[in-house]
Amino acid sequence: MPYKHITLFLLLLYSSATWAQKNYDKEDRGTSKKWSYSRHNTIVTLSIGVYDWQRNNYQLADSYKHQYTQGFSPIYLHVEHAITGSIGLTANLVFDQFHYNYTKLKGFANADYVHYDKVVVWSAGLAAYYHFRKLFSNPKVDPFAGVGVSFSQVSHHYGLTDTVTIADVNPPNGTETTIAPIIKVGIRYYLDRNFSLYADAGYDKASIVGVGLSYRFW
Repeated sequence: MPYKHITLFLLLLYSSATWAQKNYDKEDRGTSKKWSYSRHNTIVTLSIGVYDWQRNNYQLADSYKHQYTQGFSPIYLHVEHAITGSIGLTANLVFDQFHYNYTKLKGFANADYVHYDKVVVWSAGLAAYYHFRKLFSNPKVDPFAGVGVSFSQVSHHYGLTDTVTIADVNPPNGTETTIAPIIKVGIRYYLDRNFSLYADAGYDKASIVGVGLSYRFW
């Protein structure tokens, strides 16, 4: 996606949020305490991705064979600020790391050497979410949906699990930058005035499903 399109998207996102704030101010007055999602609240969420998109979509050349993968799930930090009683802007930070192990038949000693790629992924994104706060009569339930954009830096560090003296069995280390859309739906269930259980599903090139815990600052 060209960078000028990303810039245009962010400008449209900001303009829409500004328009929404003006139109929802009257609706929010005197009712913010009634709803689970309220204007000017800030919600911090820590969650983990149940499905690791980067790990499960790792690409190998035809001459290589996957062995096994070591690592953990992506870790998310979401910070959302409610600019209206129904719309919030969210900044996301995601960390992911794993070892992807694979083999290639080498002519030297006719051995299958086990290679690995230590992958480290940092992602940052911005998204706008709409909260369907009137969809349920229960004020503890907060369903939402949103779209945005995510920028990722993916670092590759190659090596061998076996001790050999062949210098050219691994490609050079490197870093790539990717851009991906954020398309998410989710729900919070408030345990009390501040804490809530969190779950979401969708696409952001990091995970497909996430679960976690949120804390709301009034």
